[in-house]
Amino acid sequence: MDAKLIQGLQGKPKSIKLYEPIIKMNRGYVMRFYYGYDSETKKTHKKDVYLDLDYYFTPSNAWERSQNKEAKKQANQILEALNTANREGKYPIAKTNPLSVSERNFIDWLSKATQEDGKYSDNTKKSYKALINHLKKFAGNHIPFETIDKSFVAKFYDHLKYDSVNSKGISTSSNSSIKYHKQFYFHLAKASALFNFELPNNIKYAHDKTDSKPKEYLTTKELKTLISTPEPNFTLRMGFLFGCFTGLPFEEIIHAKFYDVKEDNKGRYYLDYQRKKTSNYNNIPLSSSASKVIDQMKEVNGKSSSQSIFKGLKYSGYNNSLLQNWVTRAGITKKITPHCCRNTFSAIHYDKYKDVGALMKILGHKDISTTQRYLAKFLKNIDVDVDLLPEFDIGF
Repeated sequence: MDAKLIQGLQGKPKSIKLYEPIIKMNRGYVMRFYYGYDSETKKTHKKDVYLDLDYYFTPSNAWERSQNKEAKKQANQILEALNTANREGKYPIAKTNPLSVSERNFIDWLSKATQEDGKYSDNTKKSYKALINHLKKFAGNHIPFETIDKSFVAKFYDHLKYDSVNSKGISTSSNSSIKYHKQFYFHLAKASALFNFELPNNIKYAHDKTDSKPKEYLTTKELKTLISTPEPNFTLRMGFLFGCFTGLPFEEIIHAKFYDVKEDNKGRYYLDYQRKKTSNYNNIPLSSSASKVIDQMKEVNGKSSSQSIFKGLKYSGYNNSLLQNWVTRAGITKKITPHCCRNTFSAIHYDKYKDVGALMKILGHKDISTTQRYLAKFLKNIDVDVDLLPEFDIGF
């Protein structure tokens, strides 16, 4: 960590605040340490530290704008690390003695910080676990803090982008490489504040848009073909089709229960559920096709309100194979996974309405940019009647 930031912490500030760049003053990000007001001298004691971050005051292209966005994120990461250290009192008073061998190991510290912290969801922990595995493949199981310098930071990013693979042996995408590296640097900054070692400068990320493969989905014609193709696993069949009709994530389909289905004052049905990924509640209007699926599952699994709609459905390699075999038998050459049902709904909905705002609400996204990753454009109206979506004959 920058020596001036360390000095700011050593004064035990009452608060730390980040100030945005000011164009007129040609001033970048500033970290202000506030120590209090002296009533005798009538002076406010504070210390300003200018952050060494690249920032373009008048960005002229997408690259410069992306760098400004990255600089803002790094500035906030530094602020969080400083506030954490200041709040927990672990720095600079703690760690006056040499660290033990175990404490010097970044891998051990990162594992404990990410896997034992109750604030992280299971999916987030899996993501951090993948990061830890990438670090181990790059530099082994023991990485002392003092060995992580600017060269290490840069070379680890190169490893992620050009040499790393996931558990299935598939090369890590450019965007995933950036995601893992940002996670790595964020926790390195926190460790720097806690254990009093200098934080090396981060690298500049270059998003490679050509690296991202388009999301697979089924067209309306392909979906009709799939529906007309037999699939012996009735629960898998109905679960996937329900996702195509609602846009519900496959993980939420697995956990959906009959009591999640509600009726409004106009006699229209909708699914009221809490998203596991964000913990936010979301209402999904049910089209006629989706309602028919639920009716059929009641016949199979009973009508108990606490019963899972798709009892026995789970995400597994075996079910993924069954789904792909079903798609192949239908004469569809695409590689389709359970998550593609959500993509399929998004594509069909957008093709019908050209309305990203309405789709954002149905998918439960917090902002339009998330939905734009599916569709690339934002257009008009918000309130849409889902019964205008194509009707599918599922044989009932």
